[in-house]
Amino acid sequence: MVAQLTGGTKTMRRISQSRREGFTLVEVLAAVVVFAFGVLALYRLQSAGVQSNTFSNDLTQAITLAQDRMELLMSLPYNNSDIRQKDNNGDGVSGIDKTVDGSGNPISDGNATVGKFHIYWNVVPKDPFKLVSSDDETSPKRIRIIVRWQRGDRSWHSVSLECVKPDII
Repeated sequence: MVAQLTGGTKTMRRISQSRREGFTLVEVLAAVVVFAFGVLALYRLQSAGVQSNTFSNDLTQAITLAQDRMELLMSLPYNNSDIRQKDNNGDGVSGIDKTVDGSGNPISDGNATVGKFHIYWNVVPKDPFKLVSSDDETSPKRIRIIVRWQRGDRSWHSVSLECVKPDII
């Protein structure tokens, strides 16, 4: 009730509340649903970002391991046994892409393991570009490093580097 003074007389009139303030229950529920979808979308976005960062980290580590192994092999003397082509599976083929056979046994010319990363290297003892005519003992060697790793979802990933090592006299 509100008291008003009009023309010297006091009258009382009631102000109707035709407009109610606040939200209805349906409006609140709709807002909660929209908010929940937003939170779920942010959660999915966050988990996708974490997975992407994990893969990027693994890829960076694999490339670093491949570069380290390549530097090590390139620093070895030309006739070192680690950079000689070997026929570990007895097929008589010098393969530059060999890593493991069907049973998981290494068939590369050399291998090492660092954590979850498997490092393989293969050597082809001939000039891969046929630039010079020389025998197998003095021709440049083509070296390929392959680093493989398995992610949590069991999919295999790999990176490879390749270099040519000449016989420097």
